[in-house]
Amino acid sequence: IVTVGRNSGDLRADFTQPETLQKMFEAAGQVDAIVSTAGKLHFGPLSEMTVLDGYVIEEFLGRGTSGAVYRARDPDGHAVAIKVLHSELLPSPQHVRRFEREARALSLLRHPHVIAVDRVGRLAGGQPYLVMELLAGRSLEAVLAERGRFAIDDVDRIMQPLCDALGAA
Repeated sequence: IVTVGRNSGDLRADFTQPETLQKMFEAAGQVDAIVSTAGKLHFGPLSEMTVLDGYVIEEFLGRGTSGAVYRARDPDGHAVAIKVLHSELLPSPQHVRRFEREARALSLLRHPHVIAVDRVGRLAGGQPYLVMELLAGRSLEAVLAERGRFAIDDVDRIMQPLCDALGAA
């Protein structure tokens, strides 16, 4: 059983070859994700092994408020992250401008505590994307969920580099 997520709701179908379903919905340009009973397989707008301007998509990492993030390999074999604006936000000039502003600002900043942006572009469907360095580690949210409150020394250790980065911006 495969569930296809769309703005208008979920479609359910029994397919033994999800690649066929993937191609069908990619052609229609209406799929955000395909979820199998074994777990989430993200097929849109980028899927594993898609090549985007020389970057090979390896894995869907997550979905945030404004975009989806993928792990990819650059032409030299280095791991990078690619963030793509959600297709449902494309009709909103405000969301597109915000995404592009974020990309421009990040691409101009060079600081050890600010993620480096290597490239900005657009998918064939018009969605802006940015290629940035891929950071290893866990999110602050995951660490908080695991250990609870931080001691004041830990807060200071986290906030000092954050304040330095904001100062550079």
